[in-house]
This record gives sequence, structure tokens and C-alpha cells, in this order.
Amino acid sequence: VASVVIGLAFAHWRLWSGRAEFLELNSVGHVNHTAIYIAIMLGACTAWLFAGGGVVAAAIEALLLVSLVMSESRGGIAVALAMLLVLAAAWWPRSRRPLAAMVAVVAVTVVVAWIGGAEVIQKHQQDVQAQNTLSYRDGIWRAALVTWERYPLCGIGMDNYKLVNVERLKAWRAAAGKDFHAQRYAEFPHAHSLYLNTLAERGIIGAVPLAAVLLAWLVGLLRYRPAPGAIDDDWLWWGAAAGAWIVTTGVGLVNTTLHHEHGLLAAIFLGVWLARANHRARGNSG
Repeated sequence: VASVVIGLAFAHWRLWSGRAEFLELNSVGHVNHTAIYIAIMLGACTAWLFAGGGVVAAAIEALLLVSLVMSESRGGIAVALAMLLVLAAAWWPRSRRPLAAMVAVVAVTVVVAWIGGAEVIQKHQQDVQAQNTLSYRDGIWRAALVTWERYPLCGIGMDNYKLVNVERLKAWRAAAGKDFHAQRYAEFPHAHSLYLNTLAERGIIGAVPLAAVLLAWLVGLLRYRPAPGAIDDDWLWWGAAAGAWIVTTGVGLVNTTLHHEHGLLAAIFLGVWLARANHRARGNSG
């Protein structure tokens, strides 16, 4: 928590001093991946707030939420706001106040961003007017699917998606006896989706383990959610792991998640929660 606060302070200084065009954590980099990292931390701080974090947790949550909106990441913002509501609803057996508070927070955030003309709103409106609502992602996704169709079992190889270009797509479509319209595809270093990038680079063999991990993670969260009377720390770490799953899978629809810094952060939250859940299970069985 301290590291992200310090990192955001530096990022805001760089942004407002004109040294950076976008809000980016120095250790994370690109604004979209910074947004993913912030969203995962927002989930953890939300759980901390619900577990009795008080004014400090509330202040850090506000910083994270404002920073996330400033990142202009539509996918990150949308998933993060949904995450706040899901976590609050999960707290319902323990307390009703979090849900009411998060409904108000989400509503105020959306209204202020809309009325205030936040850059993320302007960006979305410009994309809609340009008939490019998905920011070229539809073309990127089509390219990823063509790549997977060409190499369905093992994919094109890890970190090889950057080799996919219009010429190769045209050749692959021709080999499959299908038509090709270059304007329907877009070149990009990655597939802008956790799932399509995995299929394109690692094929079915690589996609099955990913699906198994994400499903096991979800089943574990649902099966071992702490009892209403459990200690605050159990709920805090469960909420952090749940928030990390929501962000990883949700933002993963439109960007690559579960890698580098935000992947490590998600794995840390999952690992700590699993360790606590396992310890609690052993204690109960003993």
C-alpha cells in the first residue's frame, strides 16, 4: 500500500509537471497496465476499508479511485467500479453498510466524471464519433482468431504474437480457403485480451491450464468465503484475492492481464489468502 501511494505521488507529479503524457507508475509502465495495477490495489484497499481500515483506508481508496479515472482506461475503470459493488455485496452477511456506501461512491464517480467532462469520457465520445468504439481492438481480435485457427493446438509461440502482420494473415486466410479484407484487421504487439492472446500464442494446450487456474481461483473464493463472524484479517485477504480475480478476468477481456507487475500482485494476494484459508482449514480439522 505504501509503495503504490509513493508511486502514485511520483506519477501525478510527472503528469502535472508535463514530464509525462499519461499517469503511469514508474515500475509498471504503460498507462493501461498501470490502471490494472491500481484497480487490483483498489480492491485490496476496499477490503481493508470494509474490515475496519478507517480514515487511512478511505483516503487511500479515494486516491486510487481518482488515479484510476485519470488513467483513462475504460476497461479498467468499468471493471473496478463493478468490483466495488461485488465486494460490497459479498460483505452483506457481515454488514449492510458497505453496499450502500459503494453504490453511492460508484454513482458519484460516474456523475462527476460525466458532468466534469473527464478525459476518459471525452476519449470514449471521440472513439464513438470516429466509429472506433473498441479502439481498433476488434481488428486485433480478428487477427488473433486467425492466428489461433492457423495454429490451434500450440499457438504461434510465447511472445511471438508481435510477428503477426497483414501479410501473414492474408497467407493464412488464403491457405484456409477464406477471403481476406485487410481493413478488418489490425497489427499490434499483443492481442489486447488475456484469453485471445493465450489462444493465439499458446493454443488450446496453453489455454486449458489458464482456464483451470481461473476457475479453481473462483471456486476457492466461493467455497471458502469467511464466515460472517470471522476475524477482520480473513475477510481482508479474501477481499483482496477476490478483487484481484475480478480485475484479472474482467479487464482480461480487453487487455492482457496476469503478467509482470500486476500479475505478481494478483498472485501475491491469492497466495496470502490461500495460505490463511489453508491454515484455518487445518485448525478447524484439528
